[in-house]
Amino acid sequence: MTVDGSSRSGVVHPLVARYGAALTGLGQSRPCQSDAGTPAGLRGIINAPVGSGGGSLGVRGCFRRARGSPGCACCSGVDRVGVVMVDQLQLCLHGPSVQTGCDSHLPARIGLFPAGVYDHPVDSRQWLGIRPTHNPMRWYFPVTDGICSGLGTLFGGCGLGAAIDVLEQTTGRPVVWACAQYLNFTKPPSVVDLDVHILAEGRTTTQARVTGQVGDTPIFSVNASLGSRDMPEEGQWITTPVVPRPEDCPRRELRFDPGATISSRLEQRIAIEDPGSGRTAFWTRMPELLEVSAASLAVLGDFVPMGLGQAVTTEINSNSLDNTIRIINIVQSEWVLLDVRIEAVSRGFGHGHLYLWAQDGTLMGTASQSVMIRPWKGN
Repeated sequence: MTVDGSSRSGVVHPLVARYGAALTGLGQSRPCQSDAGTPAGLRGIINAPVGSGGGSLGVRGCFRRARGSPGCACCSGVDRVGVVMVDQLQLCLHGPSVQTGCDSHLPARIGLFPAGVYDHPVDSRQWLGIRPTHNPMRWYFPVTDGICSGLGTLFGGCGLGAAIDVLEQTTGRPVVWACAQYLNFTKPPSVVDLDVHILAEGRTTTQARVTGQVGDTPIFSVNASLGSRDMPEEGQWITTPVVPRPEDCPRRELRFDPGATISSRLEQRIAIEDPGSGRTAFWTRMPELLEVSAASLAVLGDFVPMGLGQAVTTEINSNSLDNTIRIINIVQSEWVLLDVRIEAVSRGFGHGHLYLWAQDGTLMGTASQSVMIRPWKGN
């Protein structure tokens, strides 16, 4: 592979043609020796900084001929974070390390990959890592860095999203609203057990609860209503704010290295930034996700604290006490506009709402939170 992305025959590689300006600066690194069948000039590791957003993240991987299983033989399946199909070639993208053979080392900021990198997107259950048990009323998920906040603890929206997912799976009905109360922190490598309790079930509506705990320690409790009813009357009486398109908005700048936390799995672009006004809005997308769901909206609904950080005049830390989400009308949208409106801060607590807008202006849901705040003490 040459610096301009062409093979030794001078033909521009399909990766460049397919992704255009999204991938720039293709270069050559130490060859991967695991697949001698890969044509000369395409055997090796590419380094493709993300150019469309001004970032400099190197995306590295190994080309090989597609033979059924993704990636090259030297790669650890745990380390692979994505596979790009380029005609009959596969580009195996690696995580922070590989076992042997390749010198591909990538900070696990997979949320910064260009659109289209994930040929095998996942649903919300896989994104959160939820797994069933022999008991249809019990599920569990391992707490990993990818569903933790920058403080290293389980991101509250991921707990609520997991509860919503298992409630919908267990009852066979869509969630109408769900409210999480956060009781204790938990960190990797703990495992959260999810127990579903059906409290009342009618012809069209189910009232239910999920408790999430690690061992004997309660982590969160979620109450919810689920169901759907035929009704000719429908309407939406508030309108989406007028903001630039995602591609025209600047990336959100983080004040800390996200490492492999949830922030590394999201791409966020600031649409409204008006410090001190109590109003902020930012486009967010989850590149790994197959489609928008109530569970994924619950994850995104846990960003009222970001609005609080914009509203007050000093730097703060915050912890969510609760998170309530109301699902209105889910449509498929690559980007979701998180429209945060802070109502008040008093007695060391902040309160706000968040509106979840699709790119076509559909109001998909609303979220509200009360948050405990404290002065920021740095990393």
